[in-house]
This record gives sequence, structure tokens and C-alpha cells, in this order.
Amino acid sequence: MLHRKAEPMHATLYCTTVDISLSGLQLKLRQALASGEPVELVVHVPGHSGSFRLRGETRWCTAARLDKSYLLGVELTGIEDPEYDDWRNLFI
Repeated sequence: MLHRKAEPMHATLYCTTVDISLSGLQLKLRQALASGEPVELVVHVPGHSGSFRLRGETRWCTAARLDKSYLLGVELTGIEDPEYDDWRNLFI
């Protein structure tokens, strides 16, 4: 789930996680977003109890080739903060 924070477009968008890394995610969603937009994410990782609440900024967006969806790159912000300890531990 992705929460848009840009004015005046506050909205919650449902998406699918395509790829994750320590510093970012690739998402698939039905709506294009502009580069540089601040977002908040709720990410569920299979095999991990609970969900991760992350902050980030959109870096790129492109139309998917097979359907009417978009692929979105999000760079995470604040990953050095203690609240991201569990997220960082996924990649150790």
C-alpha cells in the first residue's frame, strides 16, 4: 500500500511489490506518479510477521509493457534511523 503525501493529491494506492532492496523498492500500480514525490509505504514481506512502515521518494515511473499498469521506483529515506532496524535486518 502506498500513501501519496503531495498536495493536493493525498491518496492511498494499492500496489504490488516487484522487487525490494535495502534502499528501495520497485512497485507495480495502476496510476503513474511523478518523480520526486514523497510517499509512505506499508510493505508486507512473506515469512515476516507484521508489516513495515517506510518513507520514500519516487525516482522513476514507466508504463508496463503487458498491461495498463506502471512500474515505479521508490528510494527509501531515513533508513539509518533506528525505526528501520527490522527492515535492515532483512538484508543481513
